[in-house]
Amino acid sequence: MRSEIIKAVEQAGVVGAGGAGFPTHVKLQAKADVVIANGCECEPLSHSDRHLMQNEPQAIIDGLALAMQATGAKKGIIAIKAKNKTAIQTLSQHLPQDKTISIHGLRNYYPIGDEHLLVYEVTDKLVPPQGIPPQTEVVVLNVATLYNIARAQQKMPVTHRYMTIMGEVAEPKTVSIPIGISIGELISLAGGSLTDDAAYIFGGPMMGQLVYDVNLPVTKTSAALLVLDRQHSLVLKKRFWTKNSQRQAASYCYQCKDCTKTCPRNLLGHDLSPHKNMRQSGYLQAQKALLNLDAGLCSGCGLCASYACQMGLSPLEANRRTLKDKTKTASPGAPTPHPFRNSRFVPMGRLISRLGLRPYNIPVPYDSKRYTPGLISLALKQHVGVPAQPLVNKGERVLAGQLVAETTVGNLGARLHSPIAGCVMETEPNLLIKH
Repeated sequence: MRSEIIKAVEQAGVVGAGGAGFPTHVKLQAKADVVIANGCECEPLSHSDRHLMQNEPQAIIDGLALAMQATGAKKGIIAIKAKNKTAIQTLSQHLPQDKTISIHGLRNYYPIGDEHLLVYEVTDKLVPPQGIPPQTEVVVLNVATLYNIARAQQKMPVTHRYMTIMGEVAEPKTVSIPIGISIGELISLAGGSLTDDAAYIFGGPMMGQLVYDVNLPVTKTSAALLVLDRQHSLVLKKRFWTKNSQRQAASYCYQCKDCTKTCPRNLLGHDLSPHKNMRQSGYLQAQKALLNLDAGLCSGCGLCASYACQMGLSPLEANRRTLKDKTKTASPGAPTPHPFRNSRFVPMGRLISRLGLRPYNIPVPYDSKRYTPGLISLALKQHVGVPAQPLVNKGERVLAGQLVAETTVGNLGARLHSPIAGCVMETEPNLLIKH
């Protein structure tokens, strides 16, 4: 049964839907005592996972049960913020009678969805620095991934996903959309943009990517699209962080240590001190070796830049530049959580205010209408690992759900299936399929 579950997941092209895109069939090969369903919805303003849990509770629980079978886990825990009472009530009605699956309510702080934090909050186990949850006999899977695992057993591949469209749009909403549709089409689904000079944050305000091209496509890991005016403070900050060099950090950082005091990984006891990275970021290239120990421990949550730094600098970008060397060093010793950890959490409401996003912190309804685009663009790399290789040729007709790209045997990757029926227009760099 275990091998059948994993095989079905591989054939369906399931990857981690929470953002990383790690191929799920590989993750399910781990052995675990506990499988945690991550329903925390970490990014501010995103509602896609909450709507999925409310609309598809049985499929999520079925997917969790299948993941438990595959990993040998005796216990499944759905981790969800306690404030999401409707989702909790809906899921509770579908829990198995044998009590092998339970719900764990969490506080509403950022970034509670980070795997290291989540494992500690739910099980009191500490994942080793630069380690992964299976090292503590825990596997963490996003609720959207579990939904896709359940569908995979019914031979339904990953072709759609829930996504929240928010910010400067006429009708903010969460929709289930085909993978491969463009940012421009998403904005049209939300009634159009309210600004003529828009920027787009793909994936959420904290860890999302700032882009300007409305033709960029949705992938299996896309959970949110935030539309903002280009003069919004968050857009200006993200542009500053990515364009400016180490010189700014060396000139402006006055070593207040607020970034380190707020860092979630530091509070877990990891040997990560962002203020020290900033201190050294203006040094010569030869000094990069001193940074690699810390930089490799960074989760990329962005609190240091978006919340902690009073000078508008980004220790996160300093870490990213350092990691271009591809050098990582194991952190010595076992971590010990900081004694003040519980008093340094960043509440979601406070973070939203700091980001200048309070006007967009409004109820976002789910739109159940199905949408079939005229053209989709399937990125061949929507996952960790090697890109998928096209199995179809230009001019070929394909069916909805048909396998159109495959990974080579022995390489980490995931399959791609067409969300729509149509004709293949291009096979590189993306698969273009016209309905």
